[in-house]
Amino acid sequence: MPLDKVYWKLKKVKKLLTILLVLHLLITLSACQNSDEVVTKENEFVDVAAISPNINHFMGKSVLVRNDIVETIGTRGFVLDKDHVFSGERILVIDPSKNLLTFSNNKTPEVLVKGTVTKLNLNEIETKYGLKLDADGYRKYEKKPVIIAEFMMLSPDPGDINDNVDFYNNQPLAIKGEVEAVTNYGLVILDEEKIFSAKDLIVVQPKPRIELHEDAIVIVYGVLRPFIPGELVQAYNLDWDLSTQEEIEIEYSQKYVLVANKIQLLEQESD
Repeated sequence: MPLDKVYWKLKKVKKLLTILLVLHLLITLSACQNSDEVVTKENEFVDVAAISPNINHFMGKSVLVRNDIVETIGTRGFVLDKDHVFSGERILVIDPSKNLLTFSNNKTPEVLVKGTVTKLNLNEIETKYGLKLDADGYRKYEKKPVIIAEFMMLSPDPGDINDNVDFYNNQPLAIKGEVEAVTNYGLVILDEEKIFSAKDLIVVQPKPRIELHEDAIVIVYGVLRPFIPGELVQAYNLDWDLSTQEEIEIEYSQKYVLVANKIQLLEQESD
């Protein structure tokens, strides 16, 4: 074969390889960008609207979501949406546990859910968890994303608790908020994030106590109780002497407090 033909053949091969390399790089970069949009971290919430469009990323993974219940299906099915604004894809949650939540009739509740993402296969879920679910109610969600709850807890905003203490009293709660102040005897003042007019919530942190700083975003898991210092000291072995109890009672009498059994620090959210 003449040398000029060999040269042109080699040049075409080189051009083809260059095109293939560029295509490979574009595909790789695109995949990285899509992946970055749905990266989840241990201490971050997942927006329910992000799950359905990225179902392949979330399939089989444990997620933490906190949203309003906008629809119920029987006693075990809950459809979540973000703050009633219908901002994106809703998602179905199925609670297979024996201890189901009860709700106040005053308003649609907000809940904290930890669970595993999958696609709804009603027969498989019924068989796996020994459930009998209403097929008609779930039909429109078949093969769509669903969270199978590991646990669900009522998660009102701090200000909402003060407006409905009779219902939340002695209930296990998971409250997300911003630390407004910390005292040296284990009291934490929790506020709704970036809302200055809402009522604060007092949190009692029995020992061992974790170090908290103002403006930290936390989830406090605990039980709501009337703020009676003597009873709290006895029930939770608090290190409050009589003068401390008197001081606290003057400032916080006739209020309710959340007695924490766990405080989870969250990553600071960007503005």
